[in-house]
Amino acid sequence: GDAIGANTKLQRLIIRRANALVEMGANNAAFLEGINRNTSISYLSLSSYDLSGVMGHVVNEFVANNSILTTIVLRSCTLGLGNGGTRILNSALTSCTNLNRIGILGCNVAEDILVDVVLGIRGLHQLRMLFLQGENFGTAGCEALATLLRDPNGNLRHLHLDDSDRIDDDCAIILAN
Repeated sequence: GDAIGANTKLQRLIIRRANALVEMGANNAAFLEGINRNTSISYLSLSSYDLSGVMGHVVNEFVANNSILTTIVLRSCTLGLGNGGTRILNSALTSCTNLNRIGILGCNVAEDILVDVVLGIRGLHQLRMLFLQGENFGTAGCEALATLLRDPNGNLRHLHLDDSDRIDDDCAIILAN
């Protein structure tokens, strides 16, 4: 924890298997405390992460207190309204003033969760890129995404909706209008 906390050159932190951190026990707490003290990380990527428990709160604290974080990528992470993962994510994202790229990839979020996430990032006017891959858009999700596109103060330049077979004709019409 001391090494990563004191490092001022580390710019990208990619944690591919969060389960490995959970198994570290006491070392886990020191490592996560070090991450929260680090002042140079501008890119955070998490894979297979459950944002509903202690780890989610640590990530929230890091994102909320990191004034230089510009990119966050979540791959195959657990986000759920019932378990608090979305609330934790939204709290962190809305307080991160320099965040301009968000990727939610293969998290298989349900439509109501996607709506909640989009509503949470709606006020991030510095957001330039939003990547959503393999998510369940649905009509309500598409309507929420359309609010980002219609926002006159928004700066969204790239909206990547990969795995487009989950986007039906109604959704395409909503996004086009």
